[in-house]
Amino acid sequence: MKNKLIKLMMLVVGCFIGINGDGQTAYITNIATATVTVINVATKTIIDTIHVGSQPLGVSVSLDGSKVYISNFNDSSVSVINTETQTVVATITVGPGPQGLVVISDGSKVYVANYWNNTVCVINTTSNSVSKTIHVENGPDGVTSNPDFGV
Repeated sequence: MKNKLIKLMMLVVGCFIGINGDGQTAYITNIATATVTVINVATKTIIDTIHVGSQPLGVSVSLDGSKVYISNFNDSSVSVINTETQTVVATITVGPGPQGLVVISDGSKVYVANYWNNTVCVINTTSNSVSKTIHVENGPDGVTSNPDFGV
């Protein structure tokens, strides 16, 4: 029953929680403290707390579990966390008000919805830089990918 409750809670607040590829590590954004709490799901214990940018919202984990991407709404940035060291290894400037983000299945790109300027930035994960900006409709706040279409 506890495991079902945890899974339900993760679904309810899924835009704020990322689960590592091993299924044992969760990354939870803390808006008020500009941190990410790292939790061992199996033991239900806090592993670490990582300082990121201002008002972290979105979380996406690479398929191999090696990196976690965090959107920082007030800083117009994305923090890249190395899951082995639990440290921020890069901060990437994106559009204003980044919210939802997703790492595509092959891990080569991250798409970030920027609420305040109606764009989606495409981050090249090798260079940790924005490779393209796509204009969309008003106030995008979420994004997902579909491996069936190569994204």
